[in-house]
Formats: sequence, C-alpha cells, structure tokens
Amino acid sequence: MNETIYQLIKKSAQRENLSIQEYIDLFSTAFRKVYCQGENEQAKLNFSLLPEKNEFLIKRIYEITDYVENPVTEISREDKMIKENKGEIKDNTFFLSLDLKSFSYSFNHQLQIKLLDEKAKKKEVPPYLKTKRFSSVNNSLSLEELQKIIFQEVPEIEEKKVKIEGILRLPGIISKVIVSSNIEEIHPLGACLGKEGMRAKTIQGRIGSEKIAFIVYEKDQKKIIQNIFKPFKIISWIEKEEGITIVFPTEQVYSIDKRLLQQIKDFMKKELIIVSLKELQRTTKFIVWNGNLSLEEYQQNYK
Repeated sequence: MNETIYQLIKKSAQRENLSIQEYIDLFSTAFRKVYCQGENEQAKLNFSLLPEKNEFLIKRIYEITDYVENPVTEISREDKMIKENKGEIKDNTFFLSLDLKSFSYSFNHQLQIKLLDEKAKKKEVPPYLKTKRFSSVNNSLSLEELQKIIFQEVPEIEEKKVKIEGILRLPGIISKVIVSSNIEEIHPLGACLGKEGMRAKTIQGRIGSEKIAFIVYEKDQKKIIQNIFKPFKIISWIEKEEGITIVFPTEQVYSIDKRLLQQIKDFMKKELIIVSLKELQRTTKFIVWNGNLSLEEYQQNYK
C-alpha cells in the first residue's frame, strides 16, 4: 500500500476518535475475515505500520520449500515470483505485498462492511442518536440495531452534521428515517444516500428484506406530510382546528397501514383524518385538486 492508503487510515482513525494502532487492529481483523475465505482460508498475513515512511503494508506469508504440499502457505524456490523478486525473502520466508487497489470492487465493499461490524463492537450509539421510540412490532432487528447500522454508515450523524428527527417503522416491512441538517453545505438526504446511493444500498443490504427510506425534514407541514406518505399520492388536504383531513385516491386509501398512520400522527403531533376522494365527494360540493394526479386519474376517482 502506498502513502495514500496510509493517509486514509490516519484520517479514518481521527474520525473514529481512535489511535492509529487501534484502527489498524480493527482493519486487520476485518481484512483477515474477508481475505481468508475459500481457497485462501489458511493464508497467513502480516500487517506492518511504517509511520516514518507514511506506509501501511499488508503482506502474504509463504514458507519457501523444495516440494510444495500446500500452495496456500508454501511456495517453491523455483517459483516465478521469487525469481523475479516480486516480494521480500527473510529466513526462508517469502513476503508478497498486497495492494487494496488490485482487489475487486466486491472485495473492498465486503471489507468495508466487516470493518463497520468490527467498529460496532467497540462503539455505543450516542445519546443524541436515540430518537423517540414509536410503537413497534416484535422483529429480529430492533430499533436500536437499526439506529446503530445507520450511525455506522453515515458518519455525518456522529459528527452532528446530520440529525435523525425520527424513525417511523413497521419492523420487517419498512422504516422511514426523517433527517435534517443545520449546515447549509450539507444536504441530509445526500449524506444518507451516499455517492451513487452506496450508503443507502449498504444499509439496505445489512437490514435484510426490510425497506428503508430517508426523508428530509421540512418545517412546512404539507411538504413533510407529502414526503412521509410517498409513494401514495395526496390529492388534497383540508386543515381545521381539529386536525388535517388528507384526501387520497380511492384505491390507495385502504392500503395505508393504520400502525404507520398512528406513528405519523405522533410524529406530527397532529390529528390526521384519511379519506378517499369518493368519500369526500359525498360530504362536500367542492373538491380542491392540487395537481398531484393527472387529469385522467382525477376524473376516474371523482366519478
């Protein structure tokens, strides 16, 4: 590995509030778990930190022998790599340097996940991450475990650049994570999704079949309600002192889970009344169409 990798490790250690050696210990454990699988299961590795040279090296160790019985741990004296000086020889041992840049994207992605798992064993979720616990259903993945995964994948949360305002959740089905940021140059949704959506994909991969959606917190109640209810289409809403009546297409209104609806009410601290367009037609002469539906969809629901 070159100076760039060393600097990356150094910055990562600072970000995680660990010493460089502590971070390297975590990294080494994670690397072994990913690399030493399948045909490499018995492989021997050596990790060396050379701060004076700004280098962190990973080397695979082979015993030099005349007759190779185990190619995973042994290498012939006549091997091409030895003759071409591809590695270093010490006391009848051959050290072959490994470079992360030579590994596939899939390998590096697995390494990142294992590294996060190792960090999770040494870290607790900070108090400010423990958002309000809404009504829950028994499931193998607890709310705290879900929070911990999000915390690990989105470092801006630990740095308090992004804040989780709430988690609306049907365990095993879907989690809607509402996020905000007071820092102008940081978009909370972008921070959670990551470049090309990789952070969100990693989180999704770690939580299994349960879907996850990140929602930007809005001070405008109408906007936040629209965002929370997606992919359902809101036709219109009527706001009164007793609460907000939200109008949905007739075929969608019966698909809205009552448990999720109650969590939305708790989060908004508002009484929300869900009605279909046809139901509203029977009680009022005027319907306000806000353009969320096409004219054809509107006419179909209004009949």
